[in-house]
Amino acid sequence: MESGEAEDTVTVGGVDERWEAELSGYVLSFVFQTAMTTPNLFTKLGYYNGEVESTGPRGSFENDEDGFAAGLGFRHEILRNIAIRGEVDWLESELDNVWSAGVGVEFSFGN
Repeated sequence: MESGEAEDTVTVGGVDERWEAELSGYVLSFVFQTAMTTPNLFTKLGYYNGEVESTGPRGSFENDEDGFAAGLGFRHEILRNIAIRGEVDWLESELDNVWSAGVGVEFSFGN
């Protein structure tokens, strides 16, 4: 999974330095969903494993990470096999907490 890129300015010794980070990895989660509400609400709890590659004025660094992952979201069925889905996820990281948000379309095959 390519998780995306981030940029930030860090002050080191009174000097502002521009750093970029690229995240990639995977998340394995258990999804707990309720069918009692419309849209359906769900919670995700799991584990992630990934790599952070940072690039800045002092060079490039790679850091392997793993940790706790959690998320909240909704799923709203618009047709029998098509739903709109949105979620917010959080990953525990040694460098900083990582947040992501997404909206998508879900296609179900079968029933």
